[in-house]
Amino acid sequence: MINFKSIIFVFLLFSVFDLCSQSQYDKTWRLGQGPQFEMVFEQDGLMLRSIVGSNSIGFRGTVSCISDESGKLQFYSNGCDIYSASNTFMENGDMISPGFVEDIFCSSVNSNPIPQGGLILPIPNKNNQYYALNYDLQLVEYLDTTEALDPQRLLLHKVDMNLNNGKGAVISKNEVVIEDELALVRGQLQAVKHANGIDWWVMTPKSASNCYHLVLLGSDGVIEEKTICSGEPWNTIGGTGQAVFSRDGSRYVRANPWNGIHIFEFDRCSGELFNPVVFPFSETGFSAAGVSISPDGNLLYVTRINKIFQFDLQAEDIESSKILIDTLGTNLPSFSAAMYLCQLGPDDKIYISGTGTHTFFHVINAPNERGLACDFIQNGIELPERNFSGIPNFPNYDLGPSTTYCEPLSTNVLDKSILTRTLDISPNPANQKIVLFAEEEIISSYAIYSILGTELIKSDAIGSRLE
Repeated sequence: MINFKSIIFVFLLFSVFDLCSQSQYDKTWRLGQGPQFEMVFEQDGLMLRSIVGSNSIGFRGTVSCISDESGKLQFYSNGCDIYSASNTFMENGDMISPGFVEDIFCSSVNSNPIPQGGLILPIPNKNNQYYALNYDLQLVEYLDTTEALDPQRLLLHKVDMNLNNGKGAVISKNEVVIEDELALVRGQLQAVKHANGIDWWVMTPKSASNCYHLVLLGSDGVIEEKTICSGEPWNTIGGTGQAVFSRDGSRYVRANPWNGIHIFEFDRCSGELFNPVVFPFSETGFSAAGVSISPDGNLLYVTRINKIFQFDLQAEDIESSKILIDTLGTNLPSFSAAMYLCQLGPDDKIYISGTGTHTFFHVINAPNERGLACDFIQNGIELPERNFSGIPNFPNYDLGPSTTYCEPLSTNVLDKSILTRTLDISPNPANQKIVLFAEEEIISSYAIYSILGTELIKSDAIGSRLE
């Protein structure tokens, strides 16, 4: 027993870059309308390359892909099937959207048509195992007698990349994790880390409602299912749009022209939406719209076919902070992009796809900057092959634990009483050495994270009890 204050030195053999680095799950983007191409985010810049032998596998809506922690592509999906990185069917990876999608769309255009309709998430505490999710489609009859093709089910599949010499296999598929007797919104599938920094909240809006389905996924599957209601109803049935969480998980935003812009704060512990802000977004023109939030969480970008706008999420009146960033020109190159779905890249730039066939992405080079200083470039990235509508749908894989206490779920965390004792880290941030200082009782295990939430060091035992 040690009866005096103790100082524990921990030497970190990391450079400054390593301390601020991210995981590489979203490093490689697989895209393409017919022949595929890759966007690979290297440290020295973006690399684009065509994929030979991929003509029969295309993305015309749902786009999901995942790399390993080193950035090597593991597998991808177009919402019809799951493919290995070598462009072959993964074992048991066929028919992941049985029913209407499989019978109509997969057989004709070989793609699930729902933009923002798929996600791939690492399974907590399972090495090289992943959850893949996607929607189905059904012909839904609404109360006003109209009919629409909308999802009624969110399907879950499990992939184990340890099998088949690293080529992987689907070990279970087509588990229904959300089912709505009316319908789900066509797209807008999103996920964010639980406040424990390990488990996943998966969110999908109900159709024609102000309610949202949430599923909490842990290492052994579904931990919790619930429905929450907040804000104003999403009244118009169907329609294109996009939803997004801020990088820190504290905000959730969705938008389309018929229903306007819906902004919420989000509690990663309870899975609740609160403090809704809703205002119209009725720019004339085609119905598509996309949204993205700047890396620092302060600015919102909303696209509208030929225009892009910026809003200040820190403003007292967010609607009044609206700034027109740019309008597409009239003399455009062939297969240029309208402005539709957005995705924040691992390089902290925002990439914007079009509504139909296009060979360009727009890019916001400095999205943390206000006004025109955000450096939006029309058709800023020329693609090596044609793309159609979709863009990969990624959560923030590096989001760490919340700074406030949250009851443990699928993993052991600190006893709540320990959080009231003094445990200091200095210097913070650090480069090569840090000091842990405990005034009372040191915990029996610890983990150290970078500023972005990446786990750097983990230990199951520090040593003696300190008093």
